[in-house]
Amino acid sequence: MRIYHSIQTNLLLYDDSWNKVFESVFRWNVSTSYDFFSSLRPYSVSTFLDRLKKFQDRSGKPGYVICVLNKENDKKVLDICMIAEENGFHIKLNYLYPAGAARRLEFFTPVEYLRALKKVFEHRDEFPSVVIDPVDMFIDYAKGKIMELPCPVTNRCVGKIFALMPDGKIYQCGEMADIGEGYLGDVKNGIDQERFSELLEVSFVLDEKCMKCGLCGGGCLKQRRLYAGDMKVPTPFCTVWKEMYRSALNYLEKS
Repeated sequence: MRIYHSIQTNLLLYDDSWNKVFESVFRWNVSTSYDFFSSLRPYSVSTFLDRLKKFQDRSGKPGYVICVLNKENDKKVLDICMIAEENGFHIKLNYLYPAGAARRLEFFTPVEYLRALKKVFEHRDEFPSVVIDPVDMFIDYAKGKIMELPCPVTNRCVGKIFALMPDGKIYQCGEMADIGEGYLGDVKNGIDQERFSELLEVSFVLDEKCMKCGLCGGGCLKQRRLYAGDMKVPTPFCTVWKEMYRSALNYLEKS
């Protein structure tokens, strides 16, 4: 088994002293985050872009920025994509869920998320030099370039990734840790096999429709818990992912 390490950081403290660690340990598998046109970030966009530019110059990588869409910035989704295009970084458009600093903001629904992503599909060719996920994930899936959809769509991440938190605890992923779910052990005692087996089992509790569809395998466990209140039921994002797949097929047909 081969283990790959990656890190997500806001880059605020980034300077050249980090280059050796980023290169030798993470092989420049470094992502960052900034929520454009949103009150979630206490520092300016110019500060963020300055740090990102330094990272781009040192690493030779475009950078991968996670931006959370919410009721403050979803109408500006095309402006966000243009910032990515003009500054040469790839971007992933996530959705706000009630955890951490986002607890104070209004819940962002699957319908609102879909509306924003469909707008990106309609204008995708205006941003030719950058990756825009999850839109491009669905396009690649529709092309057959990838065989399964990654986060935040699928349940197939269970057992394939683990998140080590600052306190030494190990979770299924960082987002599960945000909502207090998916705890699997700690660095001192290792993975609790019973907890791991239970999580793996619940991830594949599917109804008949899921078995016939196969698009997301029942969906992300975090989505199930937050939006449906139960990890044993399919994701409430089912309609979103099906419509995204149809949009990808329509996009390819017109291209």
